[in-house]
Formats: sequence, C-alpha cells, structure tokens
Amino acid sequence: MPSYVAIEGVMGSGKTTLARLVADRLSIQNLVETMDIHPFMKAFYADRAAYTLETELCCALIHYHQLNRAKREGVFEQHVIADFHLYKDMLFAVANMSGPELECFRQLYAFLESRVGTPSLLLYLRAPARFLSERMKRRGRTMEEGVPIEYLEHLSRVYDEYFAALKNVPVITLQAEKYDFLERPGDIEAVVNMLQGAGEFR
Repeated sequence: MPSYVAIEGVMGSGKTTLARLVADRLSIQNLVETMDIHPFMKAFYADRAAYTLETELCCALIHYHQLNRAKREGVFEQHVIADFHLYKDMLFAVANMSGPELECFRQLYAFLESRVGTPSLLLYLRAPARFLSERMKRRGRTMEEGVPIEYLEHLSRVYDEYFAALKNVPVITLQAEKYDFLERPGDIEAVVNMLQGAGEFR
C-alpha cells in the first residue's frame, strides 16, 4: 500500500530539505508547498494582527487546492513525502487567532480536512526557537527578517501541544538541531530507516 508521509515543524526546521532528500534517496514523489503564490504573506509578517484572518484562510485554501489536485491526479496512488499538510493551517490559526475569527476558521478547516484525508504518518521536526531563528536568518528571506524569537517560541509550544494530542495519525518527533541532512548523509539514512521501520515506503 502506498505511503503518504507529511513533514511538519515551525519555519526553519528543515522540512523542505528533508522531504527532498528522502524523496531523492528513495526515488519517490515529493510534494512541495507552494506558498509563493500567497497574496497576503508579506503583509502578515509585517503586521500579523492586521492580516491574520485573510492570511490563515488563504493558506488553508492554497494547501487544500494543492492536496486535492494531487489526489485527483492520482499522486497518492504511489509513495509520497510532503513538506506540509493542512495541520499547519490549524496550528497557525490557533497560534494567531481567537474568538469569532478562530471559530470561522475551524468550520472551514473541518470541511477542507474531510476532503483531503490524512497522511499515513507525520514526521515532526522539533527545534529550539533560537535554532529556528538562526536558520531563518541564514536563508535570508526578506519577509522573515522581523520575526521575533518570542513568536517562534509561541509557535513551538502550539506545535508541541497539538502533535502530543493528535490521535488519528502516528507521529514521529525528531530534534532537528541534532541532524544535518545536507552535510551528513548518514542522517538521511537514519531517517529513512526510521520511516521504513514504522512501516512506510517499503
């Protein structure tokens, strides 16, 4: 049966790099998040409070569209590793919204999630906020320059709590700062062995 593994973690944790390297190592499909088309992301990073609702709704719809299109095109009929899932959207909504805005988002999210399904396994890249901040500075994305470390700490707590409580999908947690997937090929082998040991990509 084809496996569908999604990698999640706060920005800067290494999701996209790990997904690409695992996909290359196993010659499987790599589904990459396409947030470059998001019309509000730059404004959100400049003023999170002012652009939260439209940013989070748009994120969810972009992710839904990408996953639903892949489903229609038969992508999930083969092994797939992705650097995102809709879980990310609920996590950011919980981290950034409350009251009627959050309730509005929850209703949309429940509908979207029911249409795209869930991964067979979730790989959670957990990392200290300072590590994430340094990674983000090195990759030099302009819109991330002003992200305070306190916000990364807040996101990390939300991620920890959400994935600790997740029941319908098995979760493997890795401490991202202990791995160097680009410089140490053995680290990729360790992750591949871990995934295959959990019954994925066999």
